[in-house]
Amino acid sequence: MKLPTLTILFKEYLFHPVIFYCTLAIGILPSLFIALHYSSKHAALGNLATNLELLQKRSKISSHKKNKEAQILSEMRGADPYYLDKYVESLNFLDPEIKKWQRLSPLEKIPLAIEKRLEFLRSDNNRLLFAEGEIQSEGMFREIEEKQKHPVEVNEDDLKKILCAIEGVKISPYSAPEKHPQFLIKQFELTKKMHPDIKEKVFVLSMQLLKRELLSDQSP
Repeated sequence: MKLPTLTILFKEYLFHPVIFYCTLAIGILPSLFIALHYSSKHAALGNLATNLELLQKRSKISSHKKNKEAQILSEMRGADPYYLDKYVESLNFLDPEIKKWQRLSPLEKIPLAIEKRLEFLRSDNNRLLFAEGEIQSEGMFREIEEKQKHPVEVNEDDLKKILCAIEGVKISPYSAPEKHPQFLIKQFELTKKMHPDIKEKVFVLSMQLLKRELLSDQSP
């Protein structure tokens, strides 16, 4: 009986299924480890780039927020303490109607209702007047309630003037006065009023404001 040669035994050993797959696995493992290491490193670099981008965005947002806060504080420090008296309570309303009744000839007999109406429009009864209410202080701010004393009658153009002065924004053709304080509108009621002798739209306005001030003992 012929015994198998060393070469045949080696081939049978080498190509045995278990030995073959173990050898194949051993050969692939280094490449697999390298690929996994590269993939992990690439993912880590990607995460780092994403985190850096998020940090940059947060930094920009934080910087913008700080600039906005600094601007608001600067405006509050420069606000006119008599702004409401000068630019809101001094407003006149329903000028077209006033001019209409003023054009009546003095020789004509003016109805009593028209006389009373004209007197009302010219008086403080149709002025936007406020009375200070509750005052609260917290941190570096003080909040003052400004309650309207009585309703007023206005038209659409008057509403533009009022909102422009209170909110500090331009509403064409009106621009907000300088040194505008920070006002919050707490209450705003507007109802349409019908007048038999008036063609234009007239509204009855009631509102309540909250004026926010910077406490005087706060440094810039």
